[in-house]
Amino acid sequence: MITHRITKAQLNDQNSYVGTVDLTDLNGNLEAEAGLQTVIFSRIKVTGHIYFGAGSGIKAGEGIEAGSGIEAG
Repeated sequence: MITHRITKAQLNDQNSYVGTVDLTDLNGNLEAEAGLQTVIFSRIKVTGHIYFGAGSGIKAGEGIEAGSGIEAG
C-alpha cells in the first residue's frame, strides 16, 4: 500500500490541493505535513488512513472516506 504525503508545493493560493495524484479513489494512505492550515479538497477516498500533522486540517465539499481512520493535528 502506498502513502501519498501532501506538501505545501501541492497547494494553490487558496490552499486547495492541486497535486498530480488522484485522491478521489486512492489505494493507500494519505498524510500531510505539519503547518499547512486547512487543506481543501473536492472529495477524498482512500483505502488506508488519513493523517494530517499538527497545524494542518482537512475540508472536503463532497465527503471524506478512509478505510483505516482519520486523524488531524
